[in-house]
Amino acid sequence: MLDVPSPSYVGESDWPPGQFLPMPGIRVDLSRSGKNSVFLKQVDIHTAGLYRCEVSAEAPSFVTAEGQKVLEVTGNPLTVHYL
Repeated sequence: MLDVPSPSYVGESDWPPGQFLPMPGIRVDLSRSGKNSVFLKQVDIHTAGLYRCEVSAEAPSFVTAEGQKVLEVTGNPLTVHYL
Protein backbone atom coordinates (compact mmCIF):
# COMPACT_ATOMS: atom_id res chain seq x y z
CA MET A 1 0.00 0.00 0.00
CA LEU A 2 1.28 3.44 -0.94
CA ASP A 3 1.89 5.80 2.00
CA VAL A 4 1.10 9.29 0.73
CA PRO A 5 1.57 12.51 2.70
CA SER A 6 -1.61 14.58 2.45
CA PRO A 7 -1.82 18.06 0.96
CA SER A 8 -1.26 20.69 3.62
CA TYR A 9 -3.93 23.27 4.48
CA VAL A 10 -2.77 26.63 5.79
CA GLY A 11 -5.42 27.96 8.18
CA GLU A 12 -7.48 31.12 7.91
CA SER A 13 -5.28 33.06 10.32
CA ASP A 14 -2.25 32.44 8.09
CA TRP A 15 -1.60 34.32 4.88
CA PRO A 16 -2.90 33.68 2.31
CA PRO A 17 -5.98 32.13 3.97
CA GLY A 18 -7.10 28.65 2.94
CA GLN A 19 -3.99 27.73 0.99
CA PHE A 20 -3.14 24.14 0.10
CA LEU A 21 0.54 23.42 -0.33
CA PRO A 22 1.10 21.49 -3.58
CA MET A 23 1.92 17.79 -3.68
CA PRO A 24 3.24 16.13 -6.86
CA GLY A 25 0.57 14.01 -8.57
CA ILE A 26 -2.25 15.11 -6.24
CA ARG A 27 -4.85 17.59 -7.50
CA VAL A 28 -6.98 19.27 -4.83
CA ASP A 29 -10.44 20.60 -5.73
CA LEU A 30 -10.05 23.98 -4.01
CA SER A 31 -13.67 24.98 -4.66
CA ARG A 32 -14.93 22.08 -2.50
CA SER A 33 -12.12 21.79 0.08
CA GLY A 34 -11.72 23.66 3.34
CA LYS A 35 -10.54 23.41 6.91
CA ASN A 36 -12.61 20.26 7.59
CA SER A 37 -12.14 18.26 4.39
CA VAL A 38 -10.01 17.83 1.28
CA PHE A 39 -11.54 16.82 -2.06
CA LEU A 40 -9.28 15.34 -4.72
CA LYS A 41 -9.93 15.44 -8.46
CA GLN A 42 -8.68 13.47 -11.44
CA VAL A 43 -7.78 10.45 -9.32
CA ASP A 44 -6.67 7.14 -10.74
CA ILE A 45 -5.41 3.83 -9.39
CA HIS A 46 -2.07 5.46 -8.49
CA THR A 47 -3.83 7.94 -6.17
CA ALA A 48 -4.87 5.13 -3.81
CA GLY A 49 -2.97 4.74 -0.57
CA LEU A 50 -2.70 5.77 3.06
CA TYR A 51 -3.24 9.50 3.55
CA ARG A 52 -2.15 11.18 6.76
CA CYS A 53 -3.14 14.60 8.04
CA GLU A 54 -1.70 16.73 10.83
CA VAL A 55 -3.15 20.03 11.99
CA SER A 56 -1.39 22.32 14.48
CA ALA A 57 -2.71 25.37 16.32
CA GLU A 58 -0.70 28.54 16.57
CA ALA A 59 1.11 29.85 19.65
CA PRO A 60 0.81 29.70 22.54
CA SER A 61 -0.89 26.27 22.64
CA PHE A 62 0.52 24.55 19.52
CA VAL A 63 -2.11 21.83 20.04
CA THR A 64 -1.77 19.16 17.35
CA ALA A 65 -4.33 16.70 15.98
CA GLU A 66 -3.59 13.97 13.48
CA GLY A 67 -5.36 11.20 11.64
CA GLN A 68 -5.03 8.84 8.72
CA LYS A 69 -7.34 7.10 6.26
CA VAL A 70 -6.91 4.68 3.39
CA LEU A 71 -8.12 5.99 0.03
CA GLU A 72 -9.34 3.29 -2.33
CA VAL A 73 -10.01 4.12 -5.98
CA THR A 74 -12.70 1.92 -7.53
CA GLY A 75 -14.81 1.96 -10.67
CA ASN A 76 -14.62 1.08 -14.31
CA PRO A 77 -11.57 2.33 -16.18
CA LEU A 78 -12.11 4.79 -18.99
CA THR A 79 -12.85 2.93 -22.21
CA VAL A 80 -10.84 4.06 -25.22
CA HIS A 81 -12.00 3.10 -28.71
CA TYR A 82 -9.51 2.99 -31.57
CA LEU A 83 -10.63 3.21 -35.22
